[in-house]
Amino acid sequence: MTLIDSLSVGTVAVQFLVPIIVPLILVGLLKQENNAATWSVIGRTLHASHWPRILNNDSAGGHGVRGSVRLASIGQLLFLLLIAVASIVTPLGLHEAIVPLEDLQQETFSYALDKSSMGEGTLPRRNDFGFSRTCWSFRPKACPWSETVINESINETTYSADLPDGYDIRIPANITKIYTAGLANLPKTVSSAFDIQWRTYKKVLQTRLQKEGQSYLIGDYRQLSQMVLNDAWEAIAGLVVNTKTGGIGFRNHTTPPVLPFGGIWSEDLLFIEPETECVDLNITLDFKIPFSNDEMDLVIDLSVTDHGGFANFNKEIPTYDSNKTWESPNLRDRAYFAAWFSNAYAMFYMNITNPRNKDYPTRFSYINSKEGQQFAVNPNSTLKFQARYDQMVLGEYGSFLNIPKLRFNGTLADSSYANPFKMSADNFTDIATACSDNNPKAYANISNVAVSCGMVFGAASRKDGSPSLLFDPGTDWTIPLYSCASASKASLKTVSFRYNGTDGLKSLNILDIKPKSYASENEKPLWAVENLKMRLDDVNPVWGFTAPEHENHPNISTARHEYLYLPGLAPTLFAAPTQPKQSLAGVDFYSTIMGYTYTMDSSDAGNTYGVPDYTGRTNLALYKKWQNYSQDATTAAKIIDLIWTDISANAVVGTKSQLPSEVLQGLARRDAPQATVNVPITVYVRKVRFHMRYGIPAFLVLAIAGLLLVTGLGFMIIGRSSPSNMRRFLDQTSTGRLLTTFLYTNDCPPGASKENWTRLVGMKRVHLGGSFPRATSETSGSALAASCSTPTVPPGTASSGMYGKMDDANISLHSLPSPQPYSPVQGGGAAQSYFNPGLGNHSNSNLMSPGPTVMNSQNVGYQGYRPNNLGPAYAS
Repeated sequence: MTLIDSLSVGTVAVQFLVPIIVPLILVGLLKQENNAATWSVIGRTLHASHWPRILNNDSAGGHGVRGSVRLASIGQLLFLLLIAVASIVTPLGLHEAIVPLEDLQQETFSYALDKSSMGEGTLPRRNDFGFSRTCWSFRPKACPWSETVINESINETTYSADLPDGYDIRIPANITKIYTAGLANLPKTVSSAFDIQWRTYKKVLQTRLQKEGQSYLIGDYRQLSQMVLNDAWEAIAGLVVNTKTGGIGFRNHTTPPVLPFGGIWSEDLLFIEPETECVDLNITLDFKIPFSNDEMDLVIDLSVTDHGGFANFNKEIPTYDSNKTWESPNLRDRAYFAAWFSNAYAMFYMNITNPRNKDYPTRFSYINSKEGQQFAVNPNSTLKFQARYDQMVLGEYGSFLNIPKLRFNGTLADSSYANPFKMSADNFTDIATACSDNNPKAYANISNVAVSCGMVFGAASRKDGSPSLLFDPGTDWTIPLYSCASASKASLKTVSFRYNGTDGLKSLNILDIKPKSYASENEKPLWAVENLKMRLDDVNPVWGFTAPEHENHPNISTARHEYLYLPGLAPTLFAAPTQPKQSLAGVDFYSTIMGYTYTMDSSDAGNTYGVPDYTGRTNLALYKKWQNYSQDATTAAKIIDLIWTDISANAVVGTKSQLPSEVLQGLARRDAPQATVNVPITVYVRKVRFHMRYGIPAFLVLAIAGLLLVTGLGFMIIGRSSPSNMRRFLDQTSTGRLLTTFLYTNDCPPGASKENWTRLVGMKRVHLGGSFPRATSETSGSALAASCSTPTVPPGTASSGMYGKMDDANISLHSLPSPQPYSPVQGGGAAQSYFNPGLGNHSNSNLMSPGPTVMNSQNVGYQGYRPNNLGPAYAS
């Protein structure tokens, strides 16, 4: 409980105790004799306190009380208790909260510097060099719309080419115009392929082949940070990195000024994501860790265990749909296609089944395997594949069998199996090519998507299922095998940011990443891909966003869709994270890095291009992560996606931001660069808020108060609760007036005003120290009438005269101006005649009969005022 809550409870407690303590003090100070006005105030104070209910006094009684009066009295008490509860509970609902302002606020965005290793290692942008492009593999080809002139000479034996003006590596302006035209219809934060650059680069010196001796930049990969374990959405220099599921978004980060409680906003960004599908081969590599370090091999008793991949082999040759691959490359069908052929060739090699040949006209005429059967594998470390218990490996199909390659003379080296069908490693090499359908001689267009295929040899785990981070000698281990196919997909995503500026770019938090939603088909981006009569081994096609006026261009293929699987050729030989021939990262990086990922086996770890170890061999935390992901085909696919994401994050940056971009060489001129720009965002501020559940008692109080107000106004409207009625009831129930009515009967007319009553009888003395009230002299303090002495007959008995009758009498405040007793028998009857309270003898009454001499009805039964009269007319 907070200090404020404690004060609230204390206040309520004081409010409850004051009506108890103050009357106690008042009674302690009270004399038995006071004037009538004083008794009125004392009566009000005492009866308004909690003491009547504590002592169960007659003013708090319920027996004999009219039902409506009792209900009102109890209701008032409960209502006051509810108010007390509300006064305690309601403040508990008050709290401070950080809440957004209702209206968007224009905030000035400026460039945000990344002080992490990613930012420190990112080289400055050399926009003066622009982009570069080359379009040849073995023979020089002129890139589309370039100014390259090639003079070729071909005969039966020789080929020669001459470049009289050198090779033009510049990007023609019409290409950039066509493939960025669609950005005008998209949010200004969306990047194109020309807004993607290599994070680190190097300058290629002038050569005689370059037109006009041009120098240009090419990507030069340098590892800056390893993010694969982060499992987060992160902002780094030039990128939004998704290490949860894989993918990078392109944004040159700008942020608002420092905001005490932060601000949020959303932007639509271009994302390129790896998409991988894997299929379980249903075979595993099983082995034992040697007992002794004297063993030459890391593992012993290496074998392939059949879990249905051989025994339950599907004899139907699979296919996959290669139509509209830009929309759906059917990666799972491709992975299954490769897995099927991998198992089939392995079975041919180990003579588990047969291909179709002259000896066996029917393929798969026998299958010599059953589930659980094991087939020994040569663990010789001199061959290419070496099974290990401490790493995950991405490798080639069939490599785990250590199948020999063909010699130059066409013969096969010795193998651990008879190999009756002469299977070689070359047979397995064709599987990845057939899976990806990456034919270097195919045309560069939208239909030829950059697909990579290969095997994932999962991180080993113990066969008994026990914790697998302790590599105890003599323990049995198993490695799952998966066939995988991957492609890269470009799409727009809506990214929600939060920023308070307390720690630079680290304060830029990513709250959510979700696919961009489109209200109609026309709002979807219009993707464009070069449609060239050039081979993929010569050029990767340019892609981007175009406008409808370019849809019918002869060298362009377009598609209006939420996403696009990117075209190109993923390298399988001599793969590298960057493209060494040109500087066009947006066209090259996704396919080169995917190709590199699939060819990165154990021999590459930490030795090539500065790429760190992704196998887990040197990082036990990463190895544990791969162990978890290796449990099934779905999560095994994430291994490839996350490795691709980590390498890509180190390889490229996005240059597009909220600020207009700087002019690049060879690109259409844009707005002049600015240092700042205003962006509408939602700003958070600190405000006092209230939990509504704590307001329930207060709401009940308000509802009841409203009901009481309506009821009171209703009685006032019909005249039953007029101010005159209220004044009359207050006067006639006042303690002082009641006492003077019966003790000083003829000294004050009924219904006299407060001033007249006070002047006439308010100062007269009344003694309440005995069994009943007595009028006393102001000077001597003695009773003014002997009849006021204590009666000899106890009150309340049948023979007690007036008091005996009054026990069962009702009091009327309506028929006469002053309180009068009336008989409750025989239907009530009229009020009794006035009597002498001292003697109980009506014949000796000095009351005047009503008559015409009476000034008004309020004086009926009373004598006129006599200034010298000290008491009632019957006083002796």
